[in-house]
Amino acid sequence: HLSGIIDWGDAMGADPHVELGKIHLDVFEGDKRLLRTFLDAYEWPLDDDFARRCLAMALRRHAQILGQHGGGDVFYRVPDLLAGNKIASLDDLAQVLFGI
Repeated sequence: HLSGIIDWGDAMGADPHVELGKIHLDVFEGDKRLLRTFLDAYEWPLDDDFARRCLAMALRRHAQILGQHGGGDVFYRVPDLLAGNKIASLDDLAQVLFGI
């Protein structure tokens, strides 16, 4: 009997940070407490480039989604998350969105 089907259409080898944008900005609704809990549970190593790497990989994934599927938006919650923050650079954006 067939018990399931695995769809490998979006499977890829990539930097593990590539999925954090979707998880944090969509599933966790940008809640850094949930992100921190997730990272702690996985014993995710944090370094000085963590926020920058998350933003870079989120932008990469967003471009892939648009290219492959013609739609979808990893960043649709970002305007609400940025309210009241002064963003002068991509580093500032990375810290506001992913800074732990």
